[in-house]
Amino acid sequence: MTEQALPSDHRPTASGTESATVLPTPLDMPCAGQAVAGSEAMSGPRDHLAGGYRRPAYLARLEVRRLKDDTKRYIVFGLGVGWIITLFSFFQYRFVPFVYEPLWLVLTGIGISVIATAVIIPSLLHWLERVWMAAARHIGKTIFTILLLAVFYILIAPVGLLWRVMKGTAPFYSWATASPPADMEGWTKKIVPVELEAGEAGGEKRALLTQPARVLAYFVRQGHYLLLPTMVIIIILGMLMFFVHTSTLAPFIYTLF
Repeated sequence: MTEQALPSDHRPTASGTESATVLPTPLDMPCAGQAVAGSEAMSGPRDHLAGGYRRPAYLARLEVRRLKDDTKRYIVFGLGVGWIITLFSFFQYRFVPFVYEPLWLVLTGIGISVIATAVIIPSLLHWLERVWMAAARHIGKTIFTILLLAVFYILIAPVGLLWRVMKGTAPFYSWATASPPADMEGWTKKIVPVELEAGEAGGEKRALLTQPARVLAYFVRQGHYLLLPTMVIIIILGMLMFFVHTSTLAPFIYTLF
């Protein structure tokens, strides 16, 4: 029958070095809360590794999510822009006569290179994607500023002048008396006769596609029929601005204007 060797501690004594058996104390024994997996033990907010500070686990997860989102954005950018450049350049090179063929051949190669980079190493497209989207935002801001100015002076201003001619200097409101009250205030406190709990009537989330219809329905109920064409154009331009402004194909879409 063999006996299990206990941990020993060599201590100097008067007669020399003597081997003394030292039993583990309760302080040396791990408790149940300490017996966790290595990955969980390292996830504390103030964990130290080799004298250095280790970031909290939620920051590491946040960085991973951001890295995934960036990689997805680079892939979409590379495939979209790469395919458009490749197909358009190859069409110009192969089927359009009297063009400078070496230029379109080089552009075709650039498009293929962008596609390959997006598939193999998407992170290499970081700076190209940033420059591309910065240019798209600048172009989009200029184009839509011009469009909104045109809509204002061509549609909104004439409607406003027409309403002033038809309804006087106050076309959007009227008074029950001949003149405004002497104690009139621009803002009055809203008084609700019945207290409503938060999230009660009117607090439901509305679908994005139904919101423009609700806006138009409001103008119909108020009888502002002259403003309906203007509102339709403004809503369409707003939706175009939202979708086009966030698309990697924005510079190509802006050429339609």
